[in-house]
Amino acid sequence: MALRCSVLESAVGSMWTLTRGVEGCVPVTGPHIEGLVQICEFAPTSDLRVRAVGALGNIARRQPGFVDLNRRIGAYLLENVIVKPLLQPTKDPAAIAEPIVEALDLFFDIYSDMAYDYDEPVFVKGEFLARLRQVYLPAKKFAKTIDRRKHRELRSRAGPGCPESPGIPRLQGN
Repeated sequence: MALRCSVLESAVGSMWTLTRGVEGCVPVTGPHIEGLVQICEFAPTSDLRVRAVGALGNIARRQPGFVDLNRRIGAYLLENVIVKPLLQPTKDPAAIAEPIVEALDLFFDIYSDMAYDYDEPVFVKGEFLARLRQVYLPAKKFAKTIDRRKHRELRSRAGPGCPESPGIPRLQGN
């Protein structure tokens, strides 16, 4: 089982690196996306989940003409990787911190430009901003639970927990 997980982590990590290097322009289809979603859902380690989230986020940036794939990925990242864990109490915040922070970083990158072809049909019509606003305070509180001494880099990337995060003005409604 450990060997299988290690191989899967390497494969998904390679995919993450590839999608980052070519800015998401990888020929993927719906079944590929669903496979990454399943890996993310049932990942036995936080590392594997972060890698799957990273690959999905990079693929979501692909445009023009990939609105449906973006919608599927955006909705999954928002509801299952960001909102659900933030609204459910957990005994071990450190175990879920890295996937949440990675998803938030990617989410702000994906939806930071209104000129993208998926902004209106996915972000605006899907009411993603309203949903993010609902978890703004829980995310800010969650970020404070990340120990600065043990996880300095993760804490600094913790999006809504950091006032300098690029998505904060949009979330606060400024």
